[in-house]
Amino acid sequence: PDYHGYLMPLYWICIVGVAAGLHQISTRAQSLVFAGLALVSSFSSARQMSARDFSAQVLPYALVENILKTAAPNAILVLSSDHLVFPLMYVQMKGARSDLVIFNEGFANSGWYWRFLGDQHTGLSVPPLNRPMKRDDRIRAFLAAEQARPIYFESPVDANRLGVMTCAG
Repeated sequence: PDYHGYLMPLYWICIVGVAAGLHQISTRAQSLVFAGLALVSSFSSARQMSARDFSAQVLPYALVENILKTAAPNAILVLSSDHLVFPLMYVQMKGARSDLVIFNEGFANSGWYWRFLGDQHTGLSVPPLNRPMKRDDRIRAFLAAEQARPIYFESPVDANRLGVMTCAG
């Protein structure tokens, strides 16, 4: 799993601690133990790094390809999960379907994200950022201003929470 990478600093702190403890024993024993720890640590790190190679996975590409093929022109995709947001943003940055607005609900409180959307899609009605608004109110204002565009929701629950009627609801 991805969290193994976060443990690397702990491994190195332990190695330094053991090395400091080895300072108290003979130089030959110290060298052997430290070399053994370094060897074990490097094998562990290499195994973990190679285990995180996801380049052969096809599911993210298949999901993105299906969404890009079926979305209407100039649509807004309201998404809440990273497994859709970031692959779509990636392929869009590569030039695919720049007409689609990939809207990540999780970033809706961030001014930088609204500025990013405005820069990516000129003419997009970005809600005012100079006054405080709750996240859902800002999203509602954005969707109301863009109601001429087709709007797709990843989750009907999110659509209902925002007061947008879906064909499923």
